[in-house]
Amino acid sequence: METFPTTLKLTFEDHLRRLNSRLRGGGKSLEMTIEADETRINHLLTLRTKEENATLVFPKIRRNECGNLVLGDRNDRVVCPLMLVLDGKPQHISYEGFILSMLSLNMEELFPEQGKRNQIDKILWGFVQGRGRLAAGLCQRFLNLRLFNALPLSGTPMQDWAMNHRLMIFDPVFDKLRPDEKLAYQKRKNELLFPWGSIGLSDGAAATENYILQEDLRKRTAFGMRHHNPIRNLYSTLGMKGEETPKVVSKSADELEARGVKRGGWNWMTVFLDLPLDFEDQILISRRHAGKTVSYERSFTVFGEETVQPGDNILKGRVIGVNEDESPVVFDIDCDHAEVLECKDGDVPFDGKDQPVRIVNLRVVYSFKEGFKITNQHGNKGIVILEDLGTVHDPVRGEVPIDVIVSAKSVQKRKNFGQILEALSTLIHGPEKRLVVPDEIEVSTEQVEDALEKAGQSKDGTCLAKTPWGEFRSLCGWVHWGVTKTPEEQLWEKKDVLATNQRGLRIRGSKISTIELKALTTLLGPGSKVVGEILSYRQGTGEVR
Repeated sequence: METFPTTLKLTFEDHLRRLNSRLRGGGKSLEMTIEADETRINHLLTLRTKEENATLVFPKIRRNECGNLVLGDRNDRVVCPLMLVLDGKPQHISYEGFILSMLSLNMEELFPEQGKRNQIDKILWGFVQGRGRLAAGLCQRFLNLRLFNALPLSGTPMQDWAMNHRLMIFDPVFDKLRPDEKLAYQKRKNELLFPWGSIGLSDGAAATENYILQEDLRKRTAFGMRHHNPIRNLYSTLGMKGEETPKVVSKSADELEARGVKRGGWNWMTVFLDLPLDFEDQILISRRHAGKTVSYERSFTVFGEETVQPGDNILKGRVIGVNEDESPVVFDIDCDHAEVLECKDGDVPFDGKDQPVRIVNLRVVYSFKEGFKITNQHGNKGIVILEDLGTVHDPVRGEVPIDVIVSAKSVQKRKNFGQILEALSTLIHGPEKRLVVPDEIEVSTEQVEDALEKAGQSKDGTCLAKTPWGEFRSLCGWVHWGVTKTPEEQLWEKKDVLATNQRGLRIRGSKISTIELKALTTLLGPGSKVVGEILSYRQGTGEVR
């Protein structure tokens, strides 16, 4: 069976023979040797003539410690399944097959910058004209831009697992559509291919990216298949971070956890109660949890020597290495502190070769504070406000400190009722027992009432919550909550207030919502001076309007 490097070599040799058959008519030929090789993380293809040589680098797919498919030795990119649409005909294609297609086929319809000639012929003609290294470099840039760097960055193990099941579709028709037409395209595609629920993207992302998730995330959510609103997106729950795993999981989620693919967070006593301070996008958390931490692993590349050692605790602004040109590598991440995990040898492809570098891996730590964004596994998410919340009287366990108060109306509005069943399940069985429920489980009100009554709880599932705002009878129980974003990831820098998202709306500084902007552009027109003033608005320390 041919390996990918061997197939690459044979493909180039075939194009070289065809080129020489044309050149010999004029008494010329291109004398070239083609060598296929591989390193631990890359496939290499080297082209040599007497005058010059060039090497193309193709990252290898590997499975990481959780069994997810990634590129690079640091899990830099996650591999997605691919679909290619040419001449209106869709076809699934492998990662290696797509590379070969990008090199050997005329894909001008999909990638207009390619032109009429395929990439292999461009490189070979470059060698004929004495510009082989330049032609190979342009081809490498094309591959990096359109494929390797277009793959998603690695995140949590569960996010990487989802990306391994997210289909990337390359369809020239999609790029010619208006944003509103793109969203309609996405919905039609979802109905045809995977009609079980949400398209797996926000409307904004759906208007710019041609993706579709091939897995139904409701299967990986307790009570999700029968008690979760199918149009409520669950993708944000894949990034949950924290120290504990859920006490209530579906069978499919339990199988993923067995290989290390799981949601993180904490199992907290949650009261579903509407108060002035909690609403759809704001959640109250007990001040007792202010000392908790979440961490992320980050890597820095040093083209020289590192200036830190494993075990060092560092802060933002610390120089962690010095490059060969004496420029510093500065730790520039906003966080509480970071711990150096390891310093090791690595390599990066440069000029067709693997160049040796030093890799500094760090654990970046954030302390739990107001402004954190949290979610439960059912997609009920919001920004954290820290307050003293009081206690809830459990008829079986007595007074239990309240960890979370979340809006009950938001559950009713979103119709993600799995979180209610998760809370009542833990109230019945206790917060220590782990429950694995069938993916397709469907629970009736009568079954819940009977189970509550047998467990010594109130038949309606409510307990007396004693809060600083008064005493209320509310549904409650232990629900798994995890951090998805830190304040440092969401706040703007003091002077960097002009950053915009893909739709041109400013995401830093004084902001205006999408709905407000739409209303203004509808009323005044997109070229209005008022709209222009809002989008360019900048407030400095010496200027207040």
